[in-house]
Amino acid sequence: MNELIQTLVQTYDVTYASLWMAVAVGMAGGVAGVFVVLRRESLLALVLPQTSAVGAAVALRYGLPVIPIAMSATALAMGIVAVARWKRFEERVLPALYVGCMGLALLIISGTAEHAHDIHNVLHGGDVYVTDAQLQWAIPTLLLVAGLIVVFWRRWVLIAQLPEAAQLAGAHPLKWHATFLVMLASLVIVGTSTCGMIMVLSALFLPAATVLPWAKRLPGAMTCATLMSVVFVIGGYVLAVVQDWPFSHTVATLGLACATASQLTRGALVLWRRQ
Repeated sequence: MNELIQTLVQTYDVTYASLWMAVAVGMAGGVAGVFVVLRRESLLALVLPQTSAVGAAVALRYGLPVIPIAMSATALAMGIVAVARWKRFEERVLPALYVGCMGLALLIISGTAEHAHDIHNVLHGGDVYVTDAQLQWAIPTLLLVAGLIVVFWRRWVLIAQLPEAAQLAGAHPLKWHATFLVMLASLVIVGTSTCGMIMVLSALFLPAATVLPWAKRLPGAMTCATLMSVVFVIGGYVLAVVQDWPFSHTVATLGLACATASQLTRGALVLWRRQ
């Protein structure tokens, strides 16, 4: 036990920035993920990290600032999605963007071996690549996004479930929908540029999938999803250190195991009650 604690302490001294960044991504993703699932924006949430990775690949290839280019690529993708939604062919555009951007990021940096490692970290995450400078701006940004989603949670639910009623009430559904997408995109861009795509997607989907089968009210679901995100990150961190596994992948695997157990347990309980 003493040897394990010593190993964890020594590893933390090197990777503390990655751990705290992952915690912040998990907290923001846990809150946002509840509404991503309820608003049926799951495919869009999968597309945004891919488009952000394309922007990062362009920036790395040509020596440009990563964050502005990633934001530009994501904004372009959101514009395409907005037009597709308006013209009612979004279900065809989103899968095409997802598949296309998945390969495009790697094609852009092909032939430039010096950037292959960097884009791998964007796509799959790195264990020791988050810097103190990134912590200073990324964590406040993520917490701000999470706070805004929490403050306006009733508006997101109303617009997602009863858009006609929201329109009649003067809530301007299109503006609020755009606001939510901007916050979601901000979370994705910050997360993929620091922790990587796998960590972001784990935070968006797995805590929500774990708690929603049991949730009765939205505030409780948001709170539990945030707590589960932190549990996944810390538990994944410990397992990654002990087993010498990749951090992001370990968090995703732990979250998947808990989400699967939650879904199966809830389903079995429902069947048992019906009998």
